[in-house]
Amino acid sequence: MTGSSIPACLMRGAKIMKSFFATAGAVALIASLSACTKKEEAEKKASEDDAMVEFETPSDDESAGDDKLLNDNAPLENALDLIDEDAPEADGTERFFGKKSFTIVSKQTGMEEGDVVEHVRDWGRKRAEIKNTSVSIGGFTQPTSQRAIYDGSKITTVDETTGRVTTTTNPMYDAIVARMKGKSGVDFGKEVMIQMNGEVTDEKGNFDGHDCEYWVIASMGAKSCITSWGGTLHTIVNMGGMSMEKTAIEVRMNDGGPDDAFAYDASKATEAPNLEEIMKKMNPG
Repeated sequence: MTGSSIPACLMRGAKIMKSFFATAGAVALIASLSACTKKEEAEKKASEDDAMVEFETPSDDESAGDDKLLNDNAPLENALDLIDEDAPEADGTERFFGKKSFTIVSKQTGMEEGDVVEHVRDWGRKRAEIKNTSVSIGGFTQPTSQRAIYDGSKITTVDETTGRVTTTTNPMYDAIVARMKGKSGVDFGKEVMIQMNGEVTDEKGNFDGHDCEYWVIASMGAKSCITSWGGTLHTIVNMGGMSMEKTAIEVRMNDGGPDDAFAYDASKATEAPNLEEIMKKMNPG
């Protein structure tokens, strides 16, 4: 049923699943923070241009179900314990991956289907994720065509359908970088995975000629195949009756992607909801 509103309870479950795809590799929590604004951005977009996606106010029963889903995925919150909010500003030398530049082209199936391309530059300080997918839940379908551009602490999202550009600042970026001091981004990624109750397995994989080892987070019904340099080449998530799988079909080393992937019209940019305030509301304690 393309074009109908997707119930809020389903979208919140999808948001948690999609956030795992972003947290599975060495970049860990940095990319996942953009998922925190999905609901707020969509609500704003819906009021501005009569978007087809609508978010319902959950009933008490729905909220209770959502709380259980979030509590069942406490490993995501556990990972936040690694972070010192009073960390100094990042100095621009941080390295999140063991390779300076690369591109991963993936196919995604399941609840969200389509193509995902990730361009990485400057050891992960700059990334561009290009998604042309559609989310299908309970007979509802929502197409997505967007680019998410990460440049240090700055996150810019470009909606390729409407041309809408939003920017925000990741309030945890400097703290994550500070936590990485004295260790590689790959080692830090493993530390985050362990903090999320992740375990490395004996299972190995190879995608487009690149070896990887599987990590499992049982509480999230998830496993990912991660390379020695921190790239995530395969991820499967099964959570609450919903499932997604992302598989790398092409890996290009020393290719950080075209400049166009990182370009946007700054004059059209609007500031997205403040992530720090959202995080405070999510974790009032």
